[in-house]
Amino acid sequence: MLGSRPGRAHGQRLLSLLLAMVTAAAVVLPLPGTALSVTLRKVPGPSPQQTLDNFLELTARADTAIFDAIHQGMAEPGWLFAPTIRSQATAAITDLQQATEALDLSKVPVALRPMTGVSTMLMLRSLLRYDLSRHPGLDVPDLAQVKRAHLKVWTLPESPITLRAISDRDASSGQACRQCSAGDFLFSSDTLTQAPDDFQRVFANNRALRRQFGADLYTYWALLPGGAIPPKLYLQQPPAVQHVLLTPMAGQSLLQWLLLVPSTLAGLGVLGWWLWTLRRWRRNANDGDDAWPHLIKALAVVPPLLLVSAWQGFAVDWINLNGARQEAVLIGGRVATGLLQALLTYLLAEAMGQLIIVKRQRDSSGAVILKRRKGAGQILTLARILGLTGVLLIVIQTGRDLGMTSLTLLALSSVPALAISLGTQQLIHDIADGFSLLLDGQVKTGDHCTIGTGKSGELRGVIVSLGMRSVRLKQDDGSILAIPNSQVASSVMTNHRFQASEPFRLSLPISDTEPNAVQSHLQRVRDLLDTCPSLDNAKAELAAADQGWQLRIKGSWLPDLTKLELMEAREQLMLRLLQLDQQHQRSDATPSASPDRH
Repeated sequence: MLGSRPGRAHGQRLLSLLLAMVTAAAVVLPLPGTALSVTLRKVPGPSPQQTLDNFLELTARADTAIFDAIHQGMAEPGWLFAPTIRSQATAAITDLQQATEALDLSKVPVALRPMTGVSTMLMLRSLLRYDLSRHPGLDVPDLAQVKRAHLKVWTLPESPITLRAISDRDASSGQACRQCSAGDFLFSSDTLTQAPDDFQRVFANNRALRRQFGADLYTYWALLPGGAIPPKLYLQQPPAVQHVLLTPMAGQSLLQWLLLVPSTLAGLGVLGWWLWTLRRWRRNANDGDDAWPHLIKALAVVPPLLLVSAWQGFAVDWINLNGARQEAVLIGGRVATGLLQALLTYLLAEAMGQLIIVKRQRDSSGAVILKRRKGAGQILTLARILGLTGVLLIVIQTGRDLGMTSLTLLALSSVPALAISLGTQQLIHDIADGFSLLLDGQVKTGDHCTIGTGKSGELRGVIVSLGMRSVRLKQDDGSILAIPNSQVASSVMTNHRFQASEPFRLSLPISDTEPNAVQSHLQRVRDLLDTCPSLDNAKAELAAADQGWQLRIKGSWLPDLTKLELMEAREQLMLRLLQLDQQHQRSDATPSASPDRH
């Protein structure tokens, strides 16, 4: 970027900031498809009758739409379903997701709700239809009966299926159901916990019951890839091949394992290649003062984050993992996503801080050079604190998505927090003293100071930077010394910026009495004082003396000069004044040309 225009460089910085903000919003915010779709109608109702009616209506409509889409798609040529068939299946999936609003998922972690809710709902639907068939003409309490009897809980006769009215607190918190109101009846959490065992007991070895009560929809959803509709290529295979591919193995079908294992290995291969590429780039990169390497580090986290999200969606949403495999993928994916989001947040904060502190200037040749702004250490520290705050918020949100309560998170963080605090007492002390030095304002970058530390003795030099952990001091010999803030705060520090200027007084006799020569010598002395960078308000005047004239020089030395610099400046000035006096005397001793020679 050397030689570019300053305006163009400023525009590139703004563009990089905008790119970083958009990237952060795209990867840190919840990704599409991780939450339930917004419902078009209210599934739960204020009575068991309304909840059951809405629940069965939605699931029956989804069942009919899915199998109609499969039959229509199989009648069409080709290996893939037409877009219209897929849109019909998508609408059916939306109905299934809406039906999960009738389930009390308050005891299910947020990360496990999207797919766990659908699987449990499909099993519960078949069990509900089976139990209702055993009690024809069952009187399910309606709204009037609920109000008359103040009903809060209702259980199907001879069945573990229970509906419970949610309380005001559960409705306001949104834990049980996102679109419920107080008094709505939901299938209880105990019913959902028992549903998998009851489903296996009733339908596992009875194919006729599975077809009669719609359990085949759960089989399509749980043991075949493709979401609601299996791949058309699978449905075109002979029944014998379909039976082999549908063979259960560790809770999943053989076809699911044949898709899961290669996709997982491919994802790990892509991730390994990306890490190897980053390692090569890191070896050849030179950070320097430019902020672009820091921004590239942040953006390098985006591909792994997208890869983890894509693999999780493919394994859960398309391959249709269920049970322990589904939970492992959802929990592992959420943990990996949270860690990558936390890393990305911190690196973005670091990159933005680097972008702010770097400014571009032109040198004498016109080339653009990079320089750090004043207070760069403080700006970077604040940026890193903001990044760590974002990391903490993401970690807390990840823990909550995995079902951890606030007390659990507090208990888990207390032990490492205690260990970190014990191991970083000195660091915390230095940071606290750093804030004190910044707020007091008694010292700033560029001040000449003398610091009398108890461990290192008296140190003298120029303050190069004030960091949150240490003060960097440039000593007289040019070396840079980093002093912890705790030592600076506990020592006696002298800031020579506030000391009084040392006066400079000098009187020199002038034996020459010729006015023009005296004035010429006075002007040369004044020019010399103007070029002396160590003197302030220097003046030279003539005063009458007993034998000729006297040259009086007044001024003050700059207050930020060290003793060594003051001694050198004094010696150089006296030496140059002596040279001027000798030149003046030689000019006076030169005899004037005689008029007789003309």
